[in-house]
Amino acid sequence: MLPRDTLDVVPSESTRSALIYGFLGSFLPLAFATVCLRLYSRWRFTHIGKDNVLMVAGLVLYIGLVIATIFAMQYGLGHHIWTISEESAVLMQKCGFSSQVLYPPSLGTVKVAIVMFFIWCLPAVHDRKSFLYGLIGFICVEQSAFTIALFLQCRPINYYWDKTVDGRCFDQPTFYYVDASFNLATDVVILSLPWVLCRKLNVSKRQKYVVVALCSLGVFTLISTLLRLPYLHDLNQSKDPTWSVPNIVIWYIAELGSAITLSSIPAIRPLYAHVFQNRGKKNTSSSESGGTVPEIIPSPRRARAANIPFSMGTIGSIVDRSLGRSRARASTGESGHQLEAGVATSVAKSR
Repeated sequence: MLPRDTLDVVPSESTRSALIYGFLGSFLPLAFATVCLRLYSRWRFTHIGKDNVLMVAGLVLYIGLVIATIFAMQYGLGHHIWTISEESAVLMQKCGFSSQVLYPPSLGTVKVAIVMFFIWCLPAVHDRKSFLYGLIGFICVEQSAFTIALFLQCRPINYYWDKTVDGRCFDQPTFYYVDASFNLATDVVILSLPWVLCRKLNVSKRQKYVVVALCSLGVFTLISTLLRLPYLHDLNQSKDPTWSVPNIVIWYIAELGSAITLSSIPAIRPLYAHVFQNRGKKNTSSSESGGTVPEIIPSPRRARAANIPFSMGTIGSIVDRSLGRSRARASTGESGHQLEAGVATSVAKSR
């Protein structure tokens, strides 16, 4: 244990809190904003599905992890270990324990939400759905096991922050490497899903490339995981862990924040397309003298009341002459991307 006469507060130049706050201030607001836009986009154009509920749950767990990290910084995280009092060290380790236990369920919930989003994009009958549900089951078992292991990493549990009691902990660096290996494997599988699922969609190549590009943004999450691995080794060799831990903290903050943010961007696309399409229509109608403007449905709510199908690709304003075709496609179980292709073609022809 650390001596009681050490300092609780150190000069600003001897802390790495600014680094952690910089990552928190960058990734948490983006994650929160994109999830809010995701919910609004779904509420306006379709309905709030299971993937959105799971993403909100992942965001809540992420916020809890961030709060635990902030409290840990207040008690010494990011300071040199010899400047932290015994009481502060105990409180800091309790906060660190909380953030560790929250990490697997947060990451697992976000990954399940991503896979559920892919399921939602597919037709009602698709040969890949059984594989996707199997992947969800694997992620749930994997992250549940890691959560339980982290919670029980020391026996008794309070030995994690109180070394005056008799107890022991398992080898943490080895556990973190195993955890990172499984996370990398599932990340690679999830990143490959757009390429596998979009090959058989009955849409144009341009639409496929757009969907794949949007869904492949998660490569930045994979990079965050890889960047964290070298610091796990350094932490095991460090004699000043409270100063070294921020190197790991910033990258799991980046990993979770980027996963939530980037996986929500494809779900926001209908809102983005709707806004810019309406702006383009206003500019076109104001510049044209004469001619007719195709009759459109101005409100997605009105369209839902008329029993008109909306999906991820639907942009919110549908040409009247395309409605029957869209209904027919919906009745055959086509995906949101296929409906989008039909609507986009009708819009182009009407112009």
